[in-house]
Amino acid sequence: MLDLTPPVDHDALVAGFRWELPNRWDIAMSTCRRHAEATPAATAIVVLDEAGHRSDTTFAELDAAVDRVAAGLADHGVRRGDRVAVLLDQGVPSIASILGALRLGALAVPIPPAFAADAVAFRLEDCRASVLVTDEPTDRYADLVDHQVVVDGSAGPDGVPFADHAGAVPRVPDDLGPDDPALIFYTSGSTGPPKGVVHGHRLLLGHLPGFQLMFDLAPREGDVFWTPSVWAWQGALGDLVLPALHFGRPVVATPGRWSTERAHRTLSAGPGGAGITCAFLATAVLRRLAEEPPPEPPATALRVVCTGGDPMPAGLLPRITDLFGCGVNDDYGLTETSHVAAGCGALYETPEGAIGRIVPGRTVTVLDDDLRPLPPGEEGQIASSADDPITMLGYWERPEATAERLVDGWCLTGDRGRIDADGYFWYRGRMGLAMKVSGQVVGPEEVEAALRSHPAVAEVCVFPEPDEVLGDAPVAVVELVAGWEDSTNLAGELRRVVREHLARFAHPRRVVFDGLPRNSSGKVDRAATRERYGRGSGPSEGLC
Repeated sequence: MLDLTPPVDHDALVAGFRWELPNRWDIAMSTCRRHAEATPAATAIVVLDEAGHRSDTTFAELDAAVDRVAAGLADHGVRRGDRVAVLLDQGVPSIASILGALRLGALAVPIPPAFAADAVAFRLEDCRASVLVTDEPTDRYADLVDHQVVVDGSAGPDGVPFADHAGAVPRVPDDLGPDDPALIFYTSGSTGPPKGVVHGHRLLLGHLPGFQLMFDLAPREGDVFWTPSVWAWQGALGDLVLPALHFGRPVVATPGRWSTERAHRTLSAGPGGAGITCAFLATAVLRRLAEEPPPEPPATALRVVCTGGDPMPAGLLPRITDLFGCGVNDDYGLTETSHVAAGCGALYETPEGAIGRIVPGRTVTVLDDDLRPLPPGEEGQIASSADDPITMLGYWERPEATAERLVDGWCLTGDRGRIDADGYFWYRGRMGLAMKVSGQVVGPEEVEAALRSHPAVAEVCVFPEPDEVLGDAPVAVVELVAGWEDSTNLAGELRRVVREHLARFAHPRRVVFDGLPRNSSGKVDRAATRERYGRGSGPSEGLC
């Protein structure tokens, strides 16, 4: 945590920062139990439903819900080290389920509710989850988990798992420490099957300096936090929800369908609003809000907006500043590393095109192809210290993949960038294949695998092209099986296949039917495919 005693200066914060990790530490205690004991009536979660109805949950009520979840899971045989998958939207049931698992010493595995059944099944099977907590019961996962716990979504914020449970609260492990595993977040699968990124309880401690920086020296009196991003995303849960609760500040939940109208209404300071002062809005969300402003200039309580997930398009930042009347701070990080650099308008003015400065406590460098540190200003692979508390413990049961990511004391990002002489961090693109569609990471190979399940597809190559609203718009170039003919209807079928097998946001926005270029070994040449079939050059395409 940063010492924000005035005067505050970024260089002084970096020079004076030291990690101090206690021997005994767990996320559930830090975010819930201690506040329930000290300030039981303070608001923890504010739920705003689609109709705008508000329901508040205090820290005492949240802690009681977490106890019920922990007791219910224990009755289902969940023990320390077991995995509990949580397939829920934002809200009290979601955070209570996650914290309830952590209170037992189990690992919580958040899964985005937008994922199709195949993607959910892969994650359940890969981590060997003992229990799945969901509000959409199905027999599809019956053979993959020991128990399925169904949350009554119609009960709103009170519909927490085991709401009527009368069992004794299980004994909380008294030796949980910062290095004990706590959470598994799955990667996109851009370079093979998705991998489970395992973080320890120390993840929250590691997030605090970056949280304080990117929300302009948070927390401040009266701060209220919100993000429309699903809490199963590490960038939402780790960057906003858990740190805000750690500091005893309320978090707003908006379960249900997203729309620009609803987002503007949620941020409004008018009747029914929650007085949100700090919001994390993914870059894709900012683009949508700027493209679809409300009829009247919005009146909000915002003092700062943080963004991330995609590079900030030129000219977007001043539009958002004008729209909301507050500063915008960018940040950069991966699921494996979380944020390593962030803007902080309260301390410095970030040059246009840069992300910000390195977060105090983080050790970050830029490496050449031989993994040697480069001098300031030179571009190479971004890497952060593997010893930083915010760095992953490793990939779930994938020691080889872990060894490829954690090398010589560094966590390699696979991204290109530079750090200039003034200490500002510049992101220059991905070295790998991952796309960012509407702020969500999408692996081209996952999209290709889904498309290949259609009988018309002989071969396919997926690549991104820039899109003003989406960030990256997936394009699929498809070779058809003999006897099939290209058509707009077939393009629509292929998009539906991806939505059904992967996620609703992952479908290709353009489908091009033609032959694929190949290299000397007969493999599809991705670079040549992208060059040949980029926007405007495809011979036959089905448009959205």
